Amino acid sequence: MAMLELDFEKTVRPLLKTYCLTCNSTSKQKGELDLERFVSMGDIRRHPLIWKKITEQLEHREMPPADEPQPSVEEIGRLSGWIDRTLGALAASNSGRSAAVRQISKSNPNDSNR
Repeated sequence: MAMLELDFEKTVRPLLKTYCLTCNSTSKQKGELDLERFVSMGDIRRHPLIWKKITEQLEHREMPPADEPQPSVEEIGRLSGWIDRTLGALAASNSGRSAAVRQISKSNPNDSNR
């Protein structure tokens, strides 16, 4: 998990800052999504469905919007790969525990875990 956290700091956060935080930050939340609030693995652990949705939107080129700077195929691969590895590690660390996974509502995607 330590390597994933290091990758988050060195790779993921800079990509989020470059391509996502213009529209999805604490000060500006299109779709009510604040990615700036994710500063640790604990924050990510509490909201895995948001990260799964990010992967889907990146891979389908739904985000960033067409009129915004776009990540390269390599950058999308790095970000999606990190998300997949992280969600896999989180699932493995939760194996044997019962956990409720809540659906992200369209009205408030930040509210995935009440």
